Amino acid sequence: MMSGVAAGWVRKMLLSIILYTFVLCASAQSTNEVNTSDLDNLYPLPKEYGSLSYEEQVRALQARLQRNPSVAEKYRLMREIAIQHYQNGEIKHILPICESNPPQSFDLHFRLLCIDVSDADYQDIIEVLLLLYNDALEKGNIEVAVQSLSYLAWKQSSNGDIDDAFQSYEQALLHAEHVSTPVLNDITLNLATLYIMYGDEKYKNRGIALNEEVIRRLRTFRKKESEPTEYVEEVLQNIYFNLGVAYTLHLFNFDKALKWFDLVDNEDPELIQSVLVFSSLAHAELGEIAQATEKLQRSFKVPESELFKTDYLKCYQQIIQIKLKLSKQIEHCLQLKKSTPLEVKLDVYSRMVEADHMSLRDAGLSAFYELYTEVLRPKLQLKSIKSASNAELSRLQQESKLKGKLIEKERELKRAEQEKGASQTQLAFAISTILLLILMIIILQLRQKHKLAIQFEEMSLRDRLTSLYNRRYFEQNIERELKIAKRVNREHLNHSLGIYLFDIDHFKKINDNYGHEIGDRVLIEFSRRVNMSTRDTDILVRWGGEEFVLVSRFQGIHDFHLLADRILESINREEFDLGDNLTLNVSCTVGAMHYPFYTRATQDDTDWHQLIQLADAALYMGKSKQRNCWVCIDHISAAAEISEISSQDLEVSVKKNNVTISTSLKTN
Repeated sequence: MMSGVAAGWVRKMLLSIILYTFVLCASAQSTNEVNTSDLDNLYPLPKEYGSLSYEEQVRALQARLQRNPSVAEKYRLMREIAIQHYQNGEIKHILPICESNPPQSFDLHFRLLCIDVSDADYQDIIEVLLLLYNDALEKGNIEVAVQSLSYLAWKQSSNGDIDDAFQSYEQALLHAEHVSTPVLNDITLNLATLYIMYGDEKYKNRGIALNEEVIRRLRTFRKKESEPTEYVEEVLQNIYFNLGVAYTLHLFNFDKALKWFDLVDNEDPELIQSVLVFSSLAHAELGEIAQATEKLQRSFKVPESELFKTDYLKCYQQIIQIKLKLSKQIEHCLQLKKSTPLEVKLDVYSRMVEADHMSLRDAGLSAFYELYTEVLRPKLQLKSIKSASNAELSRLQQESKLKGKLIEKERELKRAEQEKGASQTQLAFAISTILLLILMIIILQLRQKHKLAIQFEEMSLRDRLTSLYNRRYFEQNIERELKIAKRVNREHLNHSLGIYLFDIDHFKKINDNYGHEIGDRVLIEFSRRVNMSTRDTDILVRWGGEEFVLVSRFQGIHDFHLLADRILESINREEFDLGDNLTLNVSCTVGAMHYPFYTRATQDDTDWHQLIQLADAALYMGKSKQRNCWVCIDHISAAAEISEISSQDLEVSVKKNNVTISTSLKTN
């Protein structure tokens, strides 16, 4: 399960472990396990059988089947044919054998092999794997039990059930000391992959370290004759490839990705094509166009694998072609199979949405919505239901404890009444205790509800990352500010309102080059600096993403411009220190709207949405001209239409004398 993009190779490695164990154990079935079966009494296959080629072995086994063998002999021959088909990649021939020659309940390894090639629904596969796990534990076969859990976790992760996958691996690790090295390696590598795909920076690094630890272990094993060389080499090749994929898709270190890809030396067509495609993607991300183009073209020449149909590779090829401006075709990205792992879909759709190609971007958004409605929303609802169930269980337990205390007090009262000579003081005390307990419960509940209400109200008006106010707070307070501005304007007071809309320049490049964690640190430091430049009476909110809105009262047009200058100065005065010895030069662009416009005929009909649109038009002008500047709309003529100004480039309105602006833009 190393990574969604390597699903085929993961499956192949897992089956190699199953088969390796199966071959070692097939001749060691005990009569206690077989019970009435006479498999153990069969003559062994001829010695020369092992020296035959794949085709010769299959023909020899099929010839023996034509001799009207016993039931036990037929079962053994069919099972052996299935093994030969797997060893040579002919997976399509195994399912008919499993259907016509179903594995016996005692034959745990063959059951696992047939489960893997099954085309049953996800939920059915989960059920039969859990049944096999329980049967293996009951028979004392820890190896197969752990293999079943490992395969179960891989299926759960591919389907997006990440919590369940972690729990399956946790259960498997409880038996780790009783399993072989290949199975332990498989669990370690799969768990490391989950760390890389879904963990924070700490767990991503832990996942990389676990992969490198297994590499060192396998290279040591390679020196021992007791370990099968083919297995060691196959797993090493798989780890090299998946580390390359991890650095390409999850850690965004493309130089390291290419170093791992260069270590892959394998003749399997599916792996060769995968390495070429993702190497091309890494070169493209580094801006190495020639190398990216060369490897992409080579990937098209690799024969298509018959063992694993990696349909998403064709989509990645088209994404790279669009990135390299070689093609605009997107049909393969529109045809991803339902069985494609969830993490692959998320990565592919993200790249489609971020592509500089309208059709691909629209298709990615549509696919994301479909994935959300069909997969992610049901999983979120299920997770919420589980959480709600746990919360309700805790509440019921606490309620039961409180009721138990009340019942106990009532029993004490009854005993007090029955006792001769019981004083009225004791009875009154008991009653007071009950009332006090009830009162305490009520008070505690009210205090808790009040505390939660305050916390929820505070959380709903604050942005979680930057601690600034959010859009909801803005919408609750902007009308008040506009009314104040209108009133003082009617009273001929020199008070105005500034609506500033600004965002961080080239923020997407920061995320792409350094990762979203660094992007979050930039947002936090940016918010802190701007907040230090504002007054307590100002409204500063995170509008969304890297975009912010500031509403400020001032006197005179000079103060209107001065605040825009102060925002830029707070960002530009020194580099952003982001920790881990990383500093960045960060800038922003500001668009602002002065209100009222000094044209009373129009100002009373203007709502805050139009003011934001006008500020956005000023912001767009600054972005398109220079960036790291401010553009302020000072005045709108009485004859101008607000809707017309907000729907066209601001320069057009300026040339028509509908708008007067001031700006810090540098002029030639």
